[in-house]
Amino acid sequence: MDSNLRPKLRLLEPTAGNAGGHEGIGLSDPRGLFEGTVFVPSGLIPLLQRFTGEATVSEIAADLSAISGAEVSIDIVAGVVADLDQRLCLEGERFDRAVEAQRKELDVLQAWPAVLAGSAGYPADSGQCVARLDQIVGAVPATSTDAPRMVGVIAPHIDLARGERGYKAAYAALAAAPVSDLYVLFGTAHKGPERLLVPTRKDFVTPLGTVSTDGDFVDAVAQTLGEDPYREEYLHLREHSVAFQALFLQHLAGDRPIRIAPFLTGCLPDNPQNSAEVTELVEAITGAVRSFDGSVTFVGGADMAHMGPFFGDAEPVADELLTTVEQLDRHSLELLEQRELGAFFEDIEGDGNPRRICGTVPMYLVARLTKELAPDCRAELLDYGQAPAGDGSQVVTFASMAFRDG
Repeated sequence: MDSNLRPKLRLLEPTAGNAGGHEGIGLSDPRGLFEGTVFVPSGLIPLLQRFTGEATVSEIAADLSAISGAEVSIDIVAGVVADLDQRLCLEGERFDRAVEAQRKELDVLQAWPAVLAGSAGYPADSGQCVARLDQIVGAVPATSTDAPRMVGVIAPHIDLARGERGYKAAYAALAAAPVSDLYVLFGTAHKGPERLLVPTRKDFVTPLGTVSTDGDFVDAVAQTLGEDPYREEYLHLREHSVAFQALFLQHLAGDRPIRIAPFLTGCLPDNPQNSAEVTELVEAITGAVRSFDGSVTFVGGADMAHMGPFFGDAEPVADELLTTVEQLDRHSLELLEQRELGAFFEDIEGDGNPRRICGTVPMYLVARLTKELAPDCRAELLDYGQAPAGDGSQVVTFASMAFRDG
């Protein structure tokens, strides 16, 4: 290997790991170029930290030798580089070829496969899945034409087992409302997209069949996202925040065809109320809605707090923390319910988001878009829930909210 090579670790997702009794980290791939995790022993982490694309293999070896007081040979560094490159963990020609192959493979897909079917509370068998959704939502009522139209709804995106009560509240309310012609879905992209929105024109397969995407609507919004707006579309493959909403909507529709416009969400800029980027995006979406020949409902797939040692906190989750988090979450939700959106954003993000709320953007967009398009609609908190682990390692919180016409 060329000792002048400058290795660069690409964007991967690290988690604490153990292999053969050795502590370390496991690297997983948000792009899905490799399955499972690549384990890195803790002794090699200082080496990985230097794979920034700035230092050469020989410089890294010399630096580590000076720091450790023991010789770290170029061959050792080069061996780790070769291994990680083979496993598609580094940027470079091998990674570029894999990305291009994946892009070609995904381009020919007409629909995203149901890769999440079989996860907690979500049976892969169609009959069992229908029974499970019936259990969660209850019997779908005959829709009354007198019922107020649902302009928007916020639902959890946690797994169906832990989030059952939240899904029930959101989708039982939606089931009682008139059916819309199009559902515009916003769901958290957990893998860190570069852009505020990640669109897709592909349909979604579930155990119940295929949910159709309105490509024209998606394209109308995507054209405001800059050059190559679909370049991060691959993130939809393994993301659950939109896919779970498509599943519930399909269940409510029964034999009626429905259409969706799915978008994953990235990060809002500071002070989004006064951001030209956010305003342009909101105008593009509202313009597409006004041009659409039919009724539209916005759906946000959003969880709230993520606390406990599993997420990096020092202390285990206890009753006192659950009480405090609920108070903080409910205050944020009150601001959202009142559609005080600047205050809502600041309440969560102003101090660095210590609750690790991951659903800020879907909630913000649903609330802002309903305010723009239906300023008289009423927001109502339907449910607030917490899903603590029995061992105190973590808790995830979530909420359901309805935005009804008039």
